[in-house]
Amino acid sequence: MVEYIDAPQGTGLLVVLGAGASYDSIFGMDNDRRPPLTNGLVSDTQMTKDILWKYPAATPVYDFLAREIKGSNWGDKAQSLEEALRNYQSLATTNRRVAAQISAFRFYLRDLLFKAATNVLSERSGVTNYVTLARECVQWSRQNGRIVCFVSFNYDPLLEWALQQVDRFDPLQLRKYVAGPEYYVLKPHGSILWNWPDVSRPFNDDTSALEYAIEH
Repeated sequence: MVEYIDAPQGTGLLVVLGAGASYDSIFGMDNDRRPPLTNGLVSDTQMTKDILWKYPAATPVYDFLAREIKGSNWGDKAQSLEEALRNYQSLATTNRRVAAQISAFRFYLRDLLFKAATNVLSERSGVTNYVTLARECVQWSRQNGRIVCFVSFNYDPLLEWALQQVDRFDPLQLRKYVAGPEYYVLKPHGSILWNWPDVSRPFNDDTSALEYAIEH
């Protein structure tokens, strides 16, 4: 969605990108490799299997969600993935393992979305619809002296990577997202690239750090 905006920083374009933007960021790509839509987060593909294997604690969550979004032969109504996830999380009041399982599932989602995003880049050597959008918007901004505000509800970094190709945007520096003056990148749901260091204790390797994060 594209709309004109009138903000304190100036007039320009508001570009809103929903989940379908990443799914359709490239044409002709196999569904098993492309960024999934909501229910595709627990679909039975080789990509989901490979990543789920890394996070055994996430398996109960995956199984629950995959079943709940389908409904049942006994008349149980199919739930949205968000509803099913909320229901599973509510089990933490009586099962202390649920919190660790949800944490593991978050890491599963992070790896899944990152892998899907890198699949998109490798499909056509980085040429995606995001690159087209970024190139046109940045050029429009400079030609017209107006701002462009990107609002992405995708956790993946495909938009940021496209801006990196077009304009040397650095997705690892949070200040770059609002540095302006020509364009701003807002991600209300966050990004799989964003993180902060835990300096509360030392870890010998990434695996032990990951296990600690999931369990605690």
